[in-house]
Amino acid sequence: MSLSNPTLLFRLYEEEIERSISPRSETKINGAIDYTFNYNMKLLHLFTKTGQSFAISPLAMTTSFVSLIVTFSDKTRKQLCRSIFNIDDLNEEEENLMLQQTNLHLDLILRNATDSMDFNLFLFIDEEYDIFPEYEKLFAETLRMQVKYINFRSNASQQINQLIGQDEITVSTEANMLLVGVTAFSPFWRKRLQKSEDLLAFHNEDSTISFTRFLYGRGIYRIGRDQKFKCTVLEMRLECHQMRMEWQNMSVVFYLPDEEMDINSISQASKNECICEDISRMIDTSSFPFEDVCVWIPEFRLHTKENMKPFIRELGINLMFDSESKNRLRVAKDTSSQCFILDDIVQICTFETKANAVKQEDEDIDDCSLFICNRPFMFAVTAVIRGNKVIIYQGLINKLLTQY
Repeated sequence: MSLSNPTLLFRLYEEEIERSISPRSETKINGAIDYTFNYNMKLLHLFTKTGQSFAISPLAMTTSFVSLIVTFSDKTRKQLCRSIFNIDDLNEEEENLMLQQTNLHLDLILRNATDSMDFNLFLFIDEEYDIFPEYEKLFAETLRMQVKYINFRSNASQQINQLIGQDEITVSTEANMLLVGVTAFSPFWRKRLQKSEDLLAFHNEDSTISFTRFLYGRGIYRIGRDQKFKCTVLEMRLECHQMRMEWQNMSVVFYLPDEEMDINSISQASKNECICEDISRMIDTSSFPFEDVCVWIPEFRLHTKENMKPFIRELGINLMFDSESKNRLRVAKDTSSQCFILDDIVQICTFETKANAVKQEDEDIDDCSLFICNRPFMFAVTAVIRGNKVIIYQGLINKLLTQY
């Protein structure tokens, strides 16, 4: 089967054919997917340097990159493979295995996080081109991505904003493609949290003070201190829509730096080019003991729109954004004489904390540990799938919006 044959490519998923995957391909793809973790952490480094609060979805970014590898051909595809997955290129078997692995993660996460997460990816392409219908179906069913056709030369931004229900996108008339992820996450706490009646102080990174209501409750949580990053780490388990054998747990992990530490110190502490080991250790809470903890976290809604192109360029990926590269598509009809330019990869992310318990009589906290998140912190939403911990969402709060 040729990689250029979209009908046969999709049939692998439509019929769920049991195939014999070579050990070499499996090892290669597993290593490539692990490497994307490092790439996402490099993006996290760049985000923290902006000094702004943010939320991003590594799950959406990785899925977006996989779709672009399928979409582009030649040197653009190879640059994506090398930079994001640390491999030179993919043969037919390897590409299909990568799509299968991505689909597995999406299916398990989104099926079990139905009550907590919204996940939408959109590939916008100029209406004068046609994506093969088989690829449109592949994108929709395997990568949860919709293909939308618009006129990039006339009111493109307005068309896009109407389709995604936002009012935040602006598009260059020089481009003919755009990738947008719209995701939202609101944790449903396993241990019930109630809302404080009073507004309490949150000490922002810029020395101002915001006042907000806090969510609080008492429960048994993993908690410990990371000596290298000088922060307290707390893992709070979440409720899932349904439990499956492959799905072991889902959590929000909070990272609260010591009072004398700058919030950026958490993600900037590692000086190594490859920071997988450091961050993997941070999100691995298995060495921390379970303790009786009274938790206080701020009630907030963080909504961010991030244009990823500047950050992606800084990490060495540029061909798909440039007209000089003469980019070609594998998934569209009659494009041999055309040059495709991706305007941007836009992430619109919302992370919101809510109470899930009614007001009850306050418990005595004299005999338990305290975790009071009243200053800048980082967070990560993690899930364990087949023994591997993956990051679904991550972000940083250095300033709450409401100030007095």
